[in-house]
Amino acid sequence: AGLTQELKPEAVAPGQRAIFTIRLDQADLEGVDLADDANVPELNEEPLSKADGMPMLERNYERTKNQFIWKFAFTAYLPGTYQIPPVEIRFGPQTFSSTAQTLTVHTFRPDGDEELRPEFPEESVPTEFTWGWVKWAALLALLAAGYFAVKQLQKKSKRTGEPTDFEAPELWLRAQLEKLLADSATLPPVTIVENYSAILREYLRKRYLAPTHAMTLRELTRTVQSWEKWDEPSQPNPISRLMNQMETVLFRSQDPASDFPQHAVQTTQDIWLKDKPKETP
Repeated sequence: AGLTQELKPEAVAPGQRAIFTIRLDQADLEGVDLADDANVPELNEEPLSKADGMPMLERNYERTKNQFIWKFAFTAYLPGTYQIPPVEIRFGPQTFSSTAQTLTVHTFRPDGDEELRPEFPEESVPTEFTWGWVKWAALLALLAAGYFAVKQLQKKSKRTGEPTDFEAPELWLRAQLEKLLADSATLPPVTIVENYSAILREYLRKRYLAPTHAMTLRELTRTVQSWEKWDEPSQPNPISRLMNQMETVLFRSQDPASDFPQHAVQTTQDIWLKDKPKETP
């Protein structure tokens, strides 16, 4: 009694997130002084972090006037069904437990649809001798094309004085921010916030080679502050406002500010793209 849970949505496409919410009503708690903010429930989230084939993208804890609330964001990248295991919550002399939840990840084709499309015509099976030579010839051609492409990019970089995509994550970031602004007129506000979070995490992963996709928003804020050496009181973390907005949107179901896309893009450009080269012609 007192504990409720919800998985929303229960079925997603590969890579789409689902939010698992656990709520514990304070009215059903006994033996603990709720007026003391130091008294908080202990939730063992280890089973969730080790869920098979289903990484945890975000986690958040919130205390309201009447409830304790935990939210966990999951995704999976292969079609199938995945189990979110039960977790145990202890608070004073009482113990609560959630129940297992099932997350379904759909394929991009209906079940049972195995029909070959016109672009995949039937082919005769070649002999072993011919097939072996074809594989080796294709591999050598692929290696030669890759080597030629890298050399051309290196020559272009030296000629123009601008970095290539292999050298500058900023070029990737600039293109993604432009796409985010273009999509902001048609996509739902929450999707815009999710897309910006993914763009920022991937850029920082490319820039610092760090596991940014596994960090919470608060962990990411503190880590970036350390990376960028924003340690002086006179220089507050310039992305902290964006992180706070994203947290309230993704985990507290609040609508983002109407100028969020423009503010997010401008802030990101001011920090990491000022005086950086634009896309090479």
